[in-house]
Amino acid sequence: MSGLRVLCSPAQVPAQKSGRYKAFRNLLPSTWRYQFYDGGEPCELADGIKEVYPGPYFCLYDIPSFENVQAAHDLVYEIIEDDGPFDAVMGYSQGASLLASILLHHQAENPYGPPLFRFAVFMNAFLPYSKNSDFGIDVGHMWFEDSGGKVFTPTDDDTVKGIERYGDYMEEGHNFRTLPIRRFNPSLHKDKINIPTAHLYGAKDAHRPQSLRLIEMCDEKQVATFEHCGRHEVPRTPKQAEGMATAIKKTFEKAQFIIA
Repeated sequence: MSGLRVLCSPAQVPAQKSGRYKAFRNLLPSTWRYQFYDGGEPCELADGIKEVYPGPYFCLYDIPSFENVQAAHDLVYEIIEDDGPFDAVMGYSQGASLLASILLHHQAENPYGPPLFRFAVFMNAFLPYSKNSDFGIDVGHMWFEDSGGKVFTPTDDDTVKGIERYGDYMEEGHNFRTLPIRRFNPSLHKDKINIPTAHLYGAKDAHRPQSLRLIEMCDEKQVATFEHCGRHEVPRTPKQAEGMATAIKKTFEKAQFIIA
């Protein structure tokens, strides 16, 4: 296997500092080179991360509005312009979701052009958000912003239980508006990510269903998967690391003749 360059997407938990990729990376070709980037802003975490990894924590965006998702896209494109080109891309959690969004938008905007990367590795991925109103389903009703600028997210207890909980609050003079947020959905978006992809996810991860839905958004002939025994994490035990490395190697083999 020849050497290649891998862009490791900006992530909620600094990958290089946590060392969470080291176990499976040791089983991949030693000639591969990895470029790590952290997320942009300090943030709270998705369920399951804080119990596994120590802080500090960073996010590409807290609220996946069109503006914020576009800014995250721009960040990755700046990395490619400044430090690229890259042969492959790898992302964990929100970083994986962002990469899927970038790949889907790139294909739509460049239907006859070359892919950005030869293959992609998604670890514990969420379904991706869209940077505009052209794609996805409207999920803005899950986020509310009041007249004072306070945002309620799907992880807030009040929001989860429904906007009817805000009856008294609205009577006090607060108005709400939903936010411009759209999420890709495999039931509606028929164009698949058309490069080889590896999908690594935990059997006990609360977000596992989203990782499985992302698989549906990829070309099934070019998909490799590995379900490890953990949660929303990248396990480092020998058996789990071997399974992850094997899936990545299979993906690399499928990408041998792709020119990015």
